[in-house]
Amino acid sequence: MAQLALLAQADANDRRRATVRAAASMAGDAIWIADDLADIGEDWTAGCWSRPLWILTRRTGSAPADPASAIAQLVETGVAAAETQRLASKLDRLRRIAGTAGAAFSGSLQATVRAWVDELPE
Repeated sequence: MAQLALLAQADANDRRRATVRAAASMAGDAIWIADDLADIGEDWTAGCWSRPLWILTRRTGSAPADPASAIAQLVETGVAAAETQRLASKLDRLRRIAGTAGAAFSGSLQATVRAWVDELPE
């Protein structure tokens, strides 16, 4: 959507265009990471292997037995922590590039991350 906004700004300079493209790419990556973390159980059930499940299976050598095991193993092996760190890094970079708009976007993803964290085993 950010790229579409540039269509209305035919006079935007190359630097602005590059910044918008970089911010749009980081925002897309952040949404993808948050989605992968938020629907681990649904992905496992559907047989749609998201990045965290793929990394887990490669690391452990076998697929989890069920969705609950998948979530538990992602936490135990550190895959969930690494993906969460990856998300935080993308959001921080977005905030630095896009300023206030990036910070607002980061805030909207916090709700998704909180919902995912609530599903983690104690």
